[in-house]
Amino acid sequence: MLTLFQLLLGTLCYFVSLQLLSMLLWRRVPSRTNREVQNLQATQKYVQDEILKTKERLYRRYIDQVSSEVQ
Repeated sequence: MLTLFQLLLGTLCYFVSLQLLSMLLWRRVPSRTNREVQNLQATQKYVQDEILKTKERLYRRYIDQVSSEVQ
């Protein structure tokens, strides 16, 4: 009859051995291809350079209009 300690130790050893086996058999596959990464970086650059500047310019224009109406 197995004791609780032996059962837990056996389960732990089984789990660790399966983890090691899966690490050896399965190669880590990148979640995104190089082309996808480049597209995401280009989109990020476009948003930071163009969209955010346009948004800031329009927001400043709006604030100027609102402040001139208040006075």
